[in-house]
Order: sequence, then C-alpha cells, then structure tokens
Amino acid sequence: MKYNYFCHQKGGKYLIRSQFWYNNLDTVYLSQSLPLFASTGKNISDGYYQLYWYYCDKNNKLQSMTCKRQVELVNAKYDEMWFPKGDSILSWRHDNMTSYHQNFTKCFETLLDHDLIVNPLNMMGYCGLLGSEKMCDLLQAGTPLFHIPETVMTQLRKRISVIAYKEDIRHLAYNFFAGNGSPIHLPEAQFVERITYRINQTRKFITLLPRVLDRYDIPYEMFSLDSGDYQQCFNLSRALPRSASDTIFNKPSEKTNKYVDDYMREYEKI
Repeated sequence: MKYNYFCHQKGGKYLIRSQFWYNNLDTVYLSQSLPLFASTGKNISDGYYQLYWYYCDKNNKLQSMTCKRQVELVNAKYDEMWFPKGDSILSWRHDNMTSYHQNFTKCFETLLDHDLIVNPLNMMGYCGLLGSEKMCDLLQAGTPLFHIPETVMTQLRKRISVIAYKEDIRHLAYNFFAGNGSPIHLPEAQFVERITYRINQTRKFITLLPRVLDRYDIPYEMFSLDSGDYQQCFNLSRALPRSASDTIFNKPSEKTNKYVDDYMREYEKI
C-alpha cells in the first residue's frame, strides 16, 4: 500500500518519514515552502538509502542530485532539510532553484513510485508556505499555480490519503511557541502575536483540507497525531514511540508555558 500524507506545520512530517525508514520503506518529502523541491529515499538494504533531490534550476530545467548513506533516525541534523552540500539545503536552494515551474511535474511519475509522499499538495499544483493564508486562498479558489496532468491526479486517488492533525491544541500551541524556527529575534509582544497568528492559521488550514480533497475526489482518512496508531493506519510492522521526535525540534524558554496558557485562555475554541 502507498500513502499520501497531508498535514499542517508542526504536523509530524519528520516522524512519519522516520517511521517509514524504520520499516525500510521508500519516502518522498515535498518542500513546505518555496522554492519547490522533492527529497526522496529509496531503500537499498537495512538502514541504507539512496537519497535523491529533484528541483528546477534557474533556467527552469528539471535537475536531480543523489547520494548514498546510512540514514540516522531521530537525529535533528538529518531532518528534511539535510543536504550533502553543507548539511542543509536552506541556503543552497535559493541560489540554485527556481521558485516553481511546470517542468517540475516531470519527476512526478518517479515520486509516485514511493511508499510515502509527504506534502502531496505540491503534486496538485499548490505550493508555497504550508497552510499560509495565500495557500488557503488558492485552495479555496481551486486555482493551482501550475497544471497537473490528469494521470497524476488519477494515481494520487489510488493511494491511501491520510490527513494528520493535532487534537491536543495545547500541545500544538506548545510546539509553535517552543519550536525551531520561531521568530525569537522579535520583541516579546510581536513574537507572541506572530506565533498566535501561525497557530490560528494552522487550525483553519487543517479544517480546510478535507473540503479540498473532497473537491478533487480524493478519498481520505483522518489521523490523530496524539492518539492515532501508526502501525495500524500505515500498515507498519513496527513503530517508533510517538514521542521520539518531541525534543528534537523544541527549544522551550522559561516563558513558553505562560505563552501557551495565555493562548489557551484566549483561543481554545475558534
């Protein structure tokens, strides 16, 4: 069985990839912001993967890069941004990739051959910051950024689509306030305002996703990141603990719990 994994920011993308690697399965991660790229892992033997990156260069030509390595699970260094040049794709991508282009669809048949596709909205023509207001506007209007061949949509419908979500809103808020990438450089009031906006936007996005998949006739099932059974939902023979990646991406401050308490008082129900 092959799976599409739809989710929000702070939505278990690293853990689900680790779960599949733990079971020696093949994975695709599509970027959750621009520029658009895909990183894939093809299992060679127990623990060893051939890793590939697909992207369009500044001339809009589809390119790829590959390396072989023994993957490491639950290691922050080897997150979805790991790259053989400089250990991170974050700076390299802006100098070498175009934001998005129709030619990127040329790698889709290859991607569809993998057991897991994370962030498949990109393969439906919707890319940019995952769950952002701009992305939600495009999704609600049904206006993808580039044309997707119907053959690709047909293949996506044949896979098992899963929408992962947080039912524990307090923990979701904690992940945002304590998570890597939080704008801690901002003055405190602006920091709280920015993170509060991101949490609320994420909650709106996850309620929108089922309507989007319904419109595209893509069957789906919901998966709780707090109580769902990874082995049962994804047909895995073994699973890492749900908490395996909890401490990797979170760097709480002495005020994190206060921020979460304040958020829950104001926005527990929106």
